[in-house]
Amino acid sequence: MLTKLKTGDNHNEISRKKKRTDTAELKRLSQRLIALDRTFKDYSINDVDVKLIDGRIQVFFQGKPCAEIRSKLKSYPLGLKWSRYSTAWVRKFTANTGRHFFGSLNAVLKEI
Repeated sequence: MLTKLKTGDNHNEISRKKKRTDTAELKRLSQRLIALDRTFKDYSINDVDVKLIDGRIQVFFQGKPCAEIRSKLKSYPLGLKWSRYSTAWVRKFTANTGRHFFGSLNAVLKEI
C-alpha cells in the first residue's frame, strides 16, 4: 500500500472514478433538460405570454394585473412570484409541475 501511495496509482484510480461519475452526471442532466424541453411549448392566452426560459415558467402580462389576479398567481397551486429581473411572474419548472398547475394557470388567465 505504501508503494501505491508513493507511485501515485491510487490517485490515478480516484481521478478516473471521479471522471466517470462526472461524465455520467453530465449525461443524466443533459437528457433531463431535453425531456423537460419536449414537454412544454410556449403559448399565449388573452395577450398573456407563458414561456419556458432557463428552466423557469415565466408569465408575461402587458401591464400590471389587478389585485385579484395577482393574489391567485401567488396562491396554491400556482405559487408564482414576481421577478423584477425578468419583469414576469416566475416559477421553477420541474417534473412535478404537471397538468394541475397548467390547468389552474389557464383558468386564471381566461378570467382576464
